[in-house]
Amino acid sequence: MKKVLMITDNFPPTKRGGRAERLATRVKYSLKSGWVTVVLKIGERTCRYLYNIGGKKIKVYQVGDPLRRFIAKKIQGQERNNNLSTIRKIYQKILHPLFFPDPTVRWVIPLVIMGLKIIKKEKIDVMYTMNYPFSLHLVGLILKKVTGIPWLAEFRDPWAKNTNPIHFNLRGKGLLHKIFERKTVEVCDKVAFQRNIQMTKEYFYQTYHDLPREKFYMLPFMGYDSEKFRNLKTKKFKKFTITYGGSLYADSFVLENFFKGLKMMMERHNISSEKLQIIFLGEWKGKYNQIIKSLNLESVVKIYGWVPYEKYLEYLMVSDVLLLMIRRFKGDELN
Repeated sequence: MKKVLMITDNFPPTKRGGRAERLATRVKYSLKSGWVTVVLKIGERTCRYLYNIGGKKIKVYQVGDPLRRFIAKKIQGQERNNNLSTIRKIYQKILHPLFFPDPTVRWVIPLVIMGLKIIKKEKIDVMYTMNYPFSLHLVGLILKKVTGIPWLAEFRDPWAKNTNPIHFNLRGKGLLHKIFERKTVEVCDKVAFQRNIQMTKEYFYQTYHDLPREKFYMLPFMGYDSEKFRNLKTKKFKKFTITYGGSLYADSFVLENFFKGLKMMMERHNISSEKLQIIFLGEWKGKYNQIIKSLNLESVVKIYGWVPYEKYLEYLMVSDVLLLMIRRFKGDELN
């Protein structure tokens, strides 16, 4: 069987949900097509482990964060909890705005070094990178230049014209982002992309009209893995249940209006907490706790945080309504 090296920031087991499961599903169906995947990912510490997918042990190489280790050593005299809190504050307030093109850039060199070892040891035939983060394409770019093996670069979002202020700041760096995106597109052997709210199906054809159209491939609708829905517990809640599952990106989601509207509806139609519940799964922003408390919705809104993927699917299956929220920020007209 041929081997593909997948370079990613996320792979099971993890609490970070959707993308990791999507990649694991790709690995499963790649196996059925005669491709064995070796995973190279980032993490807090360097390690290697095996992950079972479809009865096959998948090798996962994880590269730790060198900067995190360096900072931890500098402040190791503090209590562990204070230590981690200090590291987090340094990252968010001071270091993140300095990283280019995104905070993951600090892994580029360690990933390249590990990638070269894996390519030689595992006899890799093809490598695959996917953004976000965009720094992973830089890893692919360097490995391609050094080894010459075929490289597939997938874009979930545009790099040069990304409107999301959460990931990175474009101000003063727009030209560099354009240069790196073009270099990635030119050097890789194939570009796969998804049509979404930031990237139309014509984006690459129009932006890189000087390159062959055959180089670009628009991925079809992802669909779902029906095998994961077998043997789920589907006993309905006694209460009418509205469920949201996923991440809440910084300030681009405006939940205040949802909670105010919920309170208004309950009062107007005399709906008690015995008949209704709102469930939030995944990442949660603590800033919303105060508004929930001020509106006296604590008995209605349930915050469960991250749950195992199978449990997540069960919540979705037994809920009456699934909540979809659209992010709102300047420049995201397509959204």
